[in-house]
Amino acid sequence: MHPAVDISNLRRLPVNQRTMAKNACQADASLSCYIFRFSTPIRHLNPDLIPTAGDWDSSASAELILRLARATTSWHGAIDVLTARTTSFDEIRVEVWPRVWAWASFMHEHKEHMPEQAKLSDAFLYQSIVIFGAQVFDKNPALVSSTVGFRTILGKAWAFAPDRGSNNEMFGLFFFGLARLLGFLPFVDHAHFQELADGAGGTLDDLARLSVQYLHDLMEHTPSPNSGSPPVHLPSLMKFILEPDTPGISRNPMRDEFIALLPGHGFIPPFMNVLESYLARGAINGDVLPQMALILIERLVSLPHGYQFLPSAIKAGLLRILAIITLLYSATASDVIRYFIRRHLPLATAHYQVVVSVSEAWKDITKITSSKEFRANRLFKEWQFCLGVVETRMKVLREIETVKDSRACDNLKCGKIQEKLSLRRCSQCRAAYYCNRECQLADWEQGGHRAFCGVDKVLSLADSGSNPATYNERKFLRHVLHRAYTDKFGEICQIYANFTASSADESFMLFDLTTDFHPKMSVESVTNSETVYELEQAGASEWASFVSRARASRMHMQLHVVKIAEGKQHRFWVVPLRCSSSFVYKEVEAMASIARQWPMSGLNLEAEVERILKRRPNNEVEIH
Repeated sequence: MHPAVDISNLRRLPVNQRTMAKNACQADASLSCYIFRFSTPIRHLNPDLIPTAGDWDSSASAELILRLARATTSWHGAIDVLTARTTSFDEIRVEVWPRVWAWASFMHEHKEHMPEQAKLSDAFLYQSIVIFGAQVFDKNPALVSSTVGFRTILGKAWAFAPDRGSNNEMFGLFFFGLARLLGFLPFVDHAHFQELADGAGGTLDDLARLSVQYLHDLMEHTPSPNSGSPPVHLPSLMKFILEPDTPGISRNPMRDEFIALLPGHGFIPPFMNVLESYLARGAINGDVLPQMALILIERLVSLPHGYQFLPSAIKAGLLRILAIITLLYSATASDVIRYFIRRHLPLATAHYQVVVSVSEAWKDITKITSSKEFRANRLFKEWQFCLGVVETRMKVLREIETVKDSRACDNLKCGKIQEKLSLRRCSQCRAAYYCNRECQLADWEQGGHRAFCGVDKVLSLADSGSNPATYNERKFLRHVLHRAYTDKFGEICQIYANFTASSADESFMLFDLTTDFHPKMSVESVTNSETVYELEQAGASEWASFVSRARASRMHMQLHVVKIAEGKQHRFWVVPLRCSSSFVYKEVEAMASIARQWPMSGLNLEAEVERILKRRPNNEVEIH
């Protein structure tokens, strides 16, 4: 008898369990003694006894029912003993696995047709096979990994997730086994990932939903940092989601589709909560988890529409988590931290909701970053840059709360700029504003609004059904653009002069906010430009209307296009500049045209632009 066994406890067991337990507790327990001394648990799990299709066709005879009842009883007993948390059963578990798995697979496939005398509850069947499978996997990973159909039942067990009671020890064992298998069982192969999805419900949406449920379960079943075992639950889920590329195996597109579905199921807030809990409790071994967590967050918020989920991540503590990881792991996680604070967050501040969420966390994050310890950190200057960008955008946020909206009359022969509330709006497209009915009729009859009104608005910052931007988002972006325009007006005029001096093409000004917080400005041709190609792909008729109206405005309407980052993709908005006076643009164009037609004239464009700007009317009004 093993020295750790108290024989008096075994004697309290029923007679039919006592012999089994005594033999299992032998110091030299082996499969051979298990088979011959236990008899029932192993003998009745012989895979050769599994019924064939012919057995089922002949109806469930008494002999078949007895055979199934013995097998399920034996399976139950064997699992009870073999899932005990003892390493003395390691070799036995591996040897018994083919028998246990063969019957588990059979019971799973035929559970609806099993006679009542031979049925196991779904809870016990699925919990047990995950717990037992994880134990066998720890000893012999290749055996479990190569077991055909195991991943399907793992997915089924995950979807079933039985007995989620907060005090249920069995669920704790199941959850640990699930974590081990998700984190270490290979899913690189397309077929393996599909098997798991099939078991989970058949779709990648099911896997995404279960991943979110996993986080909620983890919040309720947080392992104690003093339990003696490293916390594998969160790292395992991240490893499963971010299965690394394997040499010689092409990347599985299903995994990218799966990751793209996670934010829509509300993955980010609970993930942030669990991660912060791990950091706060010091439940992290090494530097891998923080890096992996930030890489996962980066993948999620860099999705085509990932910026929409960034505010929820910030509200759930993203900036605070970044600051904590900066303090604790900047030596090893500096690259991914730097990506967030030097690139992703600054570029994302072109979005209203992102700036609002940061402003709500401002007091909390500035308290952390102003500490003496933080100021001594190697990444402090990068943080200063990031917070400086945010502070600039927060000023714009305060501006739009106090500044009244203005619009220019869209009758281009009028173009009067006044408060938005004093103008009437086209009731059809809701994108055009007029001083009065006369201006509206003039624009409809002669100004081109008849054609523009029926165009789907995907490029303009207009209040239309096809435009996802809210009123505050549209107003915020206009003010961001206008601030950049007024700050760099002289430089913009110089760029415009240089383009016009070299080309007679009609042009527009591009403000690119996808590479830096400060927009990269350029003048491009309306007929020969990669930007125009993308604009026409998005809304050819709408872009053509913009060009036509700008041409008819006598330079009181300048075409401005802003390019903003949306994750790793981008989006264009056409935000025309409306001017009460076209003096500067007319003068610059006339001067640049002379330079183009008479290249030997020796005109100093920079000096000429400066002279024009000095004569700019003081009462000039410009709005976006």
